[in-house]
Amino acid sequence: DLRHALASDFQLQAKVTLAEVMKQQGFQTGAILANAQVMFFNGMDRGFDQIVKPQARGWLSLTGETLRRTLMPGNYAHALKPYPPAETISREVLRFLDHCGPEPCFILANYMEAHWPFAAAAPYRGEFNKEGWPGVQVARYDEELLGLDAAIGELLAQLEERGVLDRAWIVISADHGEEFWEHGSYMHGTSL
Repeated sequence: DLRHALASDFQLQAKVTLAEVMKQQGFQTGAILANAQVMFFNGMDRGFDQIVKPQARGWLSLTGETLRRTLMPGNYAHALKPYPPAETISREVLRFLDHCGPEPCFILANYMEAHWPFAAAAPYRGEFNKEGWPGVQVARYDEELLGLDAAIGELLAQLEERGVLDRAWIVISADHGEEFWEHGSYMHGTSL
């Protein structure tokens, strides 16, 4: 299995992780992951009390997606994703927050909407590609970002309703962006 081969070769080099520091300070720590592959690598789970990896609804593995595109390109195109939607991740974030009760907690929430295959949910699907213009992948990517922005906005509203937002630190970051031939490459992993 390639994942396990990679996992044995990759070791987190950090002397201490943020989750370990937070745990040492008395925080309950949880990781809610849309990308279950994050924890395949040695050391990535350091400091987390709980790791939740929700299953995608209508799940199609990346291998399955590749076969679908090769053998049946029109079937289910951009309809099935190999990871859970943002709403599922946010629901698990709130569940972990409830589990923590009044105790301090540190939550890593990993969303995958801005990752291929780009298939924004309604009402965002088709928002930027109403005419079927040639930049369809860029439009679908932007629709994913629009949907993710709305989902994170909903999570922040729920945190505010619970009285948590005014005493929380929220950090939003990305592991990478996507490239659409702007600099001679496509997708990610080929350039900075």
